[in-house]
Amino acid sequence: MSILYRTRLFFLFACLYNCCISCKKISEIDSTTKHDSTLNAITNPIPLKVSSKLKTIVVVGSSTAAGYGASSIDSSWVNRLNSQLLNSKKARIINLGVGGFSTYNVMPTNFIPGPSRAYPAVNNNITQALSYHPDMVIINLPTNDIAYDYSDTEIMNNFKLMASLLDSSKVAYIITGTQPRNFSSLQTRKRLKTVDDELNAAFPNHVNDYLNQLSDDTWNIKPDFNSGDGVHVNNKGHKIIYQSFITFPLLLKLINL
Repeated sequence: MSILYRTRLFFLFACLYNCCISCKKISEIDSTTKHDSTLNAITNPIPLKVSSKLKTIVVVGSSTAAGYGASSIDSSWVNRLNSQLLNSKKARIINLGVGGFSTYNVMPTNFIPGPSRAYPAVNNNITQALSYHPDMVIINLPTNDIAYDYSDTEIMNNFKLMASLLDSSKVAYIITGTQPRNFSSLQTRKRLKTVDDELNAAFPNHVNDYLNQLSDDTWNIKPDFNSGDGVHVNNKGHKIIYQSFITFPLLLKLINL
């Protein structure tokens, strides 16, 4: 075998070897990239709208928003409304409601509360709601502030701050009024009516008020709507709330109905 022939053969094998190594590296890089992309999609979701034709509505709130009292999540007012909006191809709802929340939990992230008051929950507050670039925000905090014995003044100040932030962000909003709760004290139950009236006075045309539909004459939950715990409404109660939304003027305006 000539020296020239052996040299050519050596270079041929060298080229084949380098080609195989390069292909392997490219394959490994591609595999790693796909894995990392999938991981990022799960752990760092980017709030994107499902369709340019669908409006985005974000709900912040407490246990009623989270569906407590309903026999299944599909019977909750939020999920009923979401199904209706999706079926009509008008909007979709992102629900950030968490049981036990008060107005303090959903305040803007940079808000500093006073002593013995909850700090904003950064994954479920009004700042997080705005990160989805919503067309509307619904605030559903019907009774917990009163249960925690917060004053009417601080309750209203918190709602006013959130409303001001939404106004400055040019985002439409609906605030639900209070709802009945079987507090042992009649005086505490009367506060449900007082705060409801204050909300209506402070935010005309923005308050979805269904307190009278769900309450008896002493602001307890009507038996037909009581889930059994005296705190949350049942399927029928959630349906009342849902029905109040589908006829609410601001929502109808948003979805052009």
